Amino acid sequence: MEVCEGWAEPLLERIKTRSSCRGGFRWDMRYAWFPLPPYLNQFRGSDWEPFPTPVLQGSCTAVRKSFFNAVGRFDPGLEILGDEHFDLSFNVWITGGRIETKENSRFAKVTVEDVDQFLDTEVNQNTKRKTEQNVRVFQEFLEANLEFREFTVKPPTELSNYLSMFILSVKMKDGGEYEPSSLWSFISSIQRVMKKKGYNKTIDDVEFSKMKETLTLKQKSLKSQGKWNKPKAAVELSDANIEEMNALDKLGPQNPQSLLHSMWFICTMHFGMQTGNECHNLTWGDVVLLTDDDGTEYFQYDSERQTKTRTGADARNMRDTKPRAYAIPQTPEKDPVALYKLYREKRPDAMLSGDTPFFLAINYQKQKSGSWFEKNAMGINTIYDIMKDMKSGTTFEQNERITPFR
Repeated sequence: MEVCEGWAEPLLERIKTRSSCRGGFRWDMRYAWFPLPPYLNQFRGSDWEPFPTPVLQGSCTAVRKSFFNAVGRFDPGLEILGDEHFDLSFNVWITGGRIETKENSRFAKVTVEDVDQFLDTEVNQNTKRKTEQNVRVFQEFLEANLEFREFTVKPPTELSNYLSMFILSVKMKDGGEYEPSSLWSFISSIQRVMKKKGYNKTIDDVEFSKMKETLTLKQKSLKSQGKWNKPKAAVELSDANIEEMNALDKLGPQNPQSLLHSMWFICTMHFGMQTGNECHNLTWGDVVLLTDDDGTEYFQYDSERQTKTRTGADARNMRDTKPRAYAIPQTPEKDPVALYKLYREKRPDAMLSGDTPFFLAINYQKQKSGSWFEKNAMGINTIYDIMKDMKSGTTFEQNERITPFR
């Protein structure tokens, strides 16, 4: 545990004004941070004042020496890191002491388990799901070859041989060949698991040269057969497509559905947002209505969140200019600002605070409340289906790969 300069002074100052500390513990015997109850906050003059806490956190602790000796110090019989703070906390309780947290620390105590949980939580869920699927296919291949050991325990050369055979033999469920990029996806997924399991080699090491050569030649062979020509490439919406959707009231201010479609269309077309998760995570406060120097109104995507291409891993990978959608008052049915204002007007008052979801579920009982939308978020699957709903009834309805991105 490394601390910054000056970490001890706030704790020593508190010890000087109090003779002991008292606290509590959580019944499942696991340390965790919880929001401070309102009844405690009301007695604090500022956020920097100390507050009573259930148990010692265990990393940066200060206590009067005489009291520390009186409660029995740390138990010398505890030989494994992790429970000494509970033991000392219970002794403080028994002796009528008090435990407080002083929020001047620069570092929180973090365990290896905390790091593992963070990595598991923050990894892109699509990547995680794809990795699990690909590794499961490889495991099925191994079992079909009567090999039931976990592949991460195999020696590198042996694993390279199995990967080479896998590359040559794996087929899609319908018996067709995978795209060359899909073969690389399999290897990338396997590599991620190898790294997570602490495998002592990577696929870039010389032991995996046979696998890499097999992959390269297999990809060349597939390309010569016409693969890698992106048969499922996305097709951009044309101006004619957009005009057709406007004519069919798929876009515009006519009804709740067309208005939601318009908001989604603006977010994807003007702000470059991903069609599913990014729209689903958008909040009302992420978008603000502003006026340019010449008096032209626009609304702006003000709080860019993690995206598929801007994951946060590179702090420099940020848009130079925040995305905007300008007013076009000459065509009010297509005017982004007019549509935004109407959307604001038709939302329930309770859903106008900054932390509420931007995309709301349609209120099909609006005659009772007057609002076009409900007080809850639109489901992510419904958001994913917006493009499909917009195409319904159009001349390009059957084009499955059409996208709003241009």
